[in-house]
Amino acid sequence: MDDEEAVRAFICEALTQAGYRTTHAGDGREAIRVLLSRRVDLLITDLLMPEQDGLETVLYVRKHFPTLNVIAISGGDPAYLSVARKLGARALLRKPFSANELAVAVDSICPPASHSGSGMPGAEEDSASQG
Repeated sequence: MDDEEAVRAFICEALTQAGYRTTHAGDGREAIRVLLSRRVDLLITDLLMPEQDGLETVLYVRKHFPTLNVIAISGGDPAYLSVARKLGARALLRKPFSANELAVAVDSICPPASHSGSGMPGAEEDSASQG
């Protein structure tokens, strides 16, 4: 989830190339709607966004989806990433990051062997989604 369409597209493309299925959301409210409508194994969230930001969303996820893995990303103050870690984010990425850095972080949480089958991140692929 990221409010910048280009970042969502980059993440989606990088993870698709790495063998993952993805869907996207532009803010926390949209992400929660996705989480309530389909099985998702991993949430990648920007922290600074309008509407409902990533930290609020991580708090919601910890309460309602306690086993959901979270990767926090941010180009803002590094303190936000520290807060996300304390709230339960399993990995942190500082913007800008490469496709390889993203894949390494995701693979550390969802190993490549799990790419095939129904346990993929974003198990319901949204072919119109790109990030």
